[in-house]
Amino acid sequence: MDKKITCPYYKKPCMEHGCTHYVQLLGNDPQTGEAVNNWLCVDLARITIALESSNEIRQLAAAIESFRNEMVGQKLIIDLQQLDLLNKGVKHVQNHDDQRNLSRGNGV
Repeated sequence: MDKKITCPYYKKPCMEHGCTHYVQLLGNDPQTGEAVNNWLCVDLARITIALESSNEIRQLAAAIESFRNEMVGQKLIIDLQQLDLLNKGVKHVQNHDDQRNLSRGNGV
């Protein structure tokens, strides 16, 4: 740490690596993509992790919504195909009935 801060737990200057609340934060900066390797107080790390978690949750929600929209579109296509097959089946039955009535001499 560049400047000494007062520890919120012990009310003394930060002991850095001598403190159990001093942790290493590894990962990538979400804005720049650069590698991050920082040592800081666990309280500051929690804030950073909470912000990153929020970003990940937003991305996950967007992906789920996109997947849902795709599935709704696919279901609509399947429903239309089934309706088309059903209509063709009804027409086939009607044609068959019409031919049977004509062969019996009933007329249509």
